[in-house]
Amino acid sequence: MSVFTSLKEGAEAFLNAFKTLDPDESVAFRADDCIQIFAPASLNPPPPKSNKEFSQHLENIRSIMDSFPIMAKEVNINEPGRQVVIWAAGSPVFGEKAKGKDSSDEEWAYTGEYIFILDFDESGKKIKRIVEFLDSKNTEILREMMAKARANIGGVAIF
Repeated sequence: MSVFTSLKEGAEAFLNAFKTLDPDESVAFRADDCIQIFAPASLNPPPPKSNKEFSQHLENIRSIMDSFPIMAKEVNINEPGRQVVIWAAGSPVFGEKAKGKDSSDEEWAYTGEYIFILDFDESGKKIKRIVEFLDSKNTEILREMMAKARANIGGVAIF
């Protein structure tokens, strides 16, 4: 398999993992020492996360969301640099319990934009580093939605 194909398949696996929010699926294509960094700093994002920390983050999210499908708008593959840049949009699917009894689907509708920078190892098969740029304006809305969802299930807000 060519490096280009490995990079393309790795990027697809990265995006597909958001459909299930499965921690094992989400780290399967990452190097053991992979780190995920959230940006921009103006959002006061969480600190960088190791695979273990990101898996725990997903477990927390799964308590309020069924999935968070991410659709690529544009994918740029830099084969010599072993890097993939993805411009994407994502819309979380909150669980029924998290939405509460008296809420409408419109109240839980959200779409954010993201830029993911994926740095791969030399083989192009494992992601070493992920930089996730969050939608600055809409992330604040999502944080409020997540806090409300946590309150609806009796949990504590995170992120």
